Amino acid sequence: AQKLLTLEAVWDHEHQCPVIFEVWGQPFGGAASQLNYVRDPALMVAFGRQFLHLLINHYSDDTWGVEPGHMADQAYTYWMELNALVGWRMDLDKSPKPQYTFNLLGGQLFTGHNPPFGRLLPHKADALRDLIKWHRETEWMTGGQAATLRGKLGHARTWEGGRFGAASLRPIRERQDHGRYRVLNPSLKAALLFWDTILSRPQGRPIILLVHHMPLHVTISDGEGTGSVAVGWWKPRDATWTPRVTQIEVPQQWRDAWQMEKTVDINEIEAVAPALALETWPELRAGMWIHFVDNSSAQCTLATGSSRTDHLALIAHWTWMEIKTRELLLWCDRVGTKDNPIDQYSRRNFKDLYGQHWIHDQPRLPDLALSWCRALGSPQPQSTPP
Repeated sequence: AQKLLTLEAVWDHEHQCPVIFEVWGQPFGGAASQLNYVRDPALMVAFGRQFLHLLINHYSDDTWGVEPGHMADQAYTYWMELNALVGWRMDLDKSPKPQYTFNLLGGQLFTGHNPPFGRLLPHKADALRDLIKWHRETEWMTGGQAATLRGKLGHARTWEGGRFGAASLRPIRERQDHGRYRVLNPSLKAALLFWDTILSRPQGRPIILLVHHMPLHVTISDGEGTGSVAVGWWKPRDATWTPRVTQIEVPQQWRDAWQMEKTVDINEIEAVAPALALETWPELRAGMWIHFVDNSSAQCTLATGSSRTDHLALIAHWTWMEIKTRELLLWCDRVGTKDNPIDQYSRRNFKDLYGQHWIHDQPRLPDLALSWCRALGSPQPQSTPP
């Protein structure tokens, strides 16, 4: 496709046929048009100042800016006093005072908080709940309706932070891709119940501007095809910190369920490591979290918050629920086997190979299915499946 070429098609009522023509300007409504309305004059101003030595500037209407509160308030006061001195009449509706709370892109920003905070607009959440209620009551969803709902919920999810809720959009995406079905299946019912519960009390998200003062958590994990998974925890910014490690054999009940979809379950074994870390160490919270994993599929699952594999999606869903609750900023990356200090530990070699006097903690795995039921507000299962 030629990105520099913009074509538009309109219906010619006189000749009763479509007419296609090239657009030389910036069609309003395009993906970058509004930004280009600001960028183009900025380029012209920069060129005029640098090469033509012109005293030139440009002003834009309806633009957003974020400044420190004390500076914005003082600048506004001086600006209004200047206007009063020279006798200019200002339209106060067009020149409001600096706001600490304002609406932007379907959400509310609260810049008076430290850190700033954002959430979905309440009336947007209510409208989404009404749409979800209609689908639940009619038990009906077409492929086109699924596409619309998925887009709206995808926008709502961004106001909750990270990849939270991404896995719960998977059933809706599958209905979008397979639109020949109409009646709600159990997966869609569960997803709609989850989002109805979330939207009934949207929590929003902090908007982190500075991270240099935040605690830094680094975890490294490794898994073995025989069912062993281990993870270590370091805090590089804490000089008194002693590395902590834990290892567990994945329950056979879990592995039996994982192997119902495929014969090899190493991806699930590797992907469950962050959940092992979070459940073993409740104090792993409130800061930046870098997790290294020796498996590309597990890394992708954690980075996207979802997977086409059912059990990987459930693991990712639980992990991101905990990440949001604990106010962590996750970055997941790959570590090679030869560079992985936990490799031998996952192979059940518990010696202190690096002389760091590791603390060995009792491992704990979460009850993934029970946590899912609690998130939905559903009754607890009689026998908890993996």
